[in-house]
Amino acid sequence: MKRPHVTLWTTSQLRYDQRIQRVADVFRAMGADVSIFDRRTDQYPDGRIQIPFRKGPEMYMAYNRQIARLIRDIQSDLIYAADIDVMPGIMWGLGSRPSIPVILDLHEYFPEVIELQERPLKQWIWRVVERRSVAYASEVMTVNHSLARIYHSKYHKEIQTIRNVPWLDPGDEVQVGDRLKNKILYYQGAINEGRGLEKLIQSLLYLPEWKLWLVGDGDVFSDLKKIVSRLSVESRVVFWGRKRPSDLPGLASQATIGFNLLESRAGSYYYSLANKYFEYMHALLPAVHMNFPEYLALFQELKVGSLLTDIKPEKIAQAVMDITGDMRQYEFYIEQCRLGRERYNWQMESEALKLIIKKLLPSGHFEHTE
Repeated sequence: MKRPHVTLWTTSQLRYDQRIQRVADVFRAMGADVSIFDRRTDQYPDGRIQIPFRKGPEMYMAYNRQIARLIRDIQSDLIYAADIDVMPGIMWGLGSRPSIPVILDLHEYFPEVIELQERPLKQWIWRVVERRSVAYASEVMTVNHSLARIYHSKYHKEIQTIRNVPWLDPGDEVQVGDRLKNKILYYQGAINEGRGLEKLIQSLLYLPEWKLWLVGDGDVFSDLKKIVSRLSVESRVVFWGRKRPSDLPGLASQATIGFNLLESRAGSYYYSLANKYFEYMHALLPAVHMNFPEYLALFQELKVGSLLTDIKPEKIAQAVMDITGDMRQYEFYIEQCRLGRERYNWQMESEALKLIIKKLLPSGHFEHTE
């Protein structure tokens, strides 16, 4: 039996994109050959699509022209699009009536990202792209129930929720005393605007015995270093830079509290369900999240830390003291994380993706290799 060929298209980079890695693993486990087309840069030479622009409209136009050219020449039985920013190229390449099924994975509320809040023309363009992309796709999935409801209401199309959760790997037990003694505030993810990282650094002024680890890279990386210098907390802040996903659990396991702070002025943040929510949970790391719809709903099931309604530095510091002030309470949060990772993991979440794949490639296309 001929193995189906699945192509995955993304503007991110496979080495750092855990959702793409997990989705690819599902296709392979079901017996498919998988080709991934991601972005090549000087720092990441393994990508398969290289263009001369790093960001902005020129980047998206050039990238999608490359997709359109490649997709015409590649034999695919199924196409996976990682968000709407690759859909123009897919639609140009396949034409108005595609014979190849397309799965569109909406990773975020793309037209409502914080970078577009003051750019109405660009925001309007991405809304048009979103509408056409959702209509074009054979099946649409997204990362949380809030976004699924929004997209269903806007486009009257069935949207499947498949959360961005890690594989379940119980790992080592937590040494609670060591965690509390380390006094490490921990953030992993994009170092971008609207993530509350400036306020997190400022909270160190209220927490003189604490350190802060920032793991990631992004647009405000150099700005944060200037804030650290201005506040004279260089000895207490470690900028780890961008790390491979496999390195993150080891860093998180040493920390005391994880952070996922977001500004509410961007719809993409307000309706988010960041993968770090589950990554902290799987590392048995109590964390501070925002009192936004998805996090509030999950906290009604399991209290894995605390929720903030605003990100003033003094509020952040108070949350730190509330979580760590009592060892029994801290241990309770760890136990809630342990229960949570048994409930939210890729082994369970990927079953919904398998159903989508079987729907699009029925009648024995896949070998029984699961």
